[in-house]
Amino acid sequence: MDTKVIAESQRFVALTVDLTNDTPAIAKQYEVINPPGLVFIGSNGAPRKELHLINKEVGAERLLRALKKVT
Repeated sequence: MDTKVIAESQRFVALTVDLTNDTPAIAKQYEVINPPGLVFIGSNGAPRKELHLINKEVGAERLLRALKKVT
């Protein structure tokens, strides 16, 4: 794991949602059509849809850029 990503991610709370059973409302709310995905929610509670990384392979640099944009 990239040490810069680890350091930046320390300010986040990671949650895991199982979208396999009866969770279409959550999937729709966050526009997760096909998991896996990373959904970012700002400190104001609003989804940061422009940063969502859904169904994509994500390298350390791209993930780090997304992490740094979330306030």
